[in-house]
Amino acid sequence: MPEDNKYPDLPPPPNGLGDLKEIKPIRGIRERAPQIRWGNEYMAWPIEKRLDYAEKLASSMNHAADILQQERAKMLVLIQNQEAQLKSNAVAYGNQGQLMHKELTSADAAKQKLLQENLDLKAQVKTLTRQLADLKNGV
Repeated sequence: MPEDNKYPDLPPPPNGLGDLKEIKPIRGIRERAPQIRWGNEYMAWPIEKRLDYAEKLASSMNHAADILQQERAKMLVLIQNQEAQLKSNAVAYGNQGQLMHKELTSADAAKQKLLQENLDLKAQVKTLTRQLADLKNGV
């Protein structure tokens, strides 16, 4: 790979956009990259200088593409981790729901048992009160 310091730097265009007349929105992006419209200054350079500049441009574009690829790979890892966490949370949520159902069923059964014991005790108290009254009345 050639060293970047051997390539010429072009002066920035006066309006900051150079040959670019308009910036296309994302919908305007085509499948293929548009053909580069080289300016008159570039075309006036000797062929060696133009080749060096084209190599430098290609190197810069490759570096930018590499950075984008690395960021995309990081994002994919992050997405996979978050997806795994969501799946884990969904399983935990389902397990928690089952546990709550089991606990509520168990608590309800215990409450029903206590209510039945309470009714049985009330019935026993009523029976014993009647027997006590009968004993007092001499029956």
